[in-house]
Amino acid sequence: MKNKFFEGTWDGCFKKIAEEETEIIFSEEIEIFNLGIYLLSFFILNLKKIPKQYVSDLVSYLGKTKGD
Repeated sequence: MKNKFFEGTWDGCFKKIAEEETEIIFSEEIEIFNLGIYLLSFFILNLKKIPKQYVSDLVSYLGKTKGD
């Protein structure tokens, strides 16, 4: 991830724990360039929402492809 306000990396690790169960561990490292943006990030950048949306989209996609 990179833009004029911050840059960072995002990583997701998928581990099969049963036939139809997967554990996902997300990690991110973000460097914010401006103190003002850093303070606003607690209200604007909902970092917990991003992986939740990713998992939701992935489950939806896999549900569609499993039925094919």
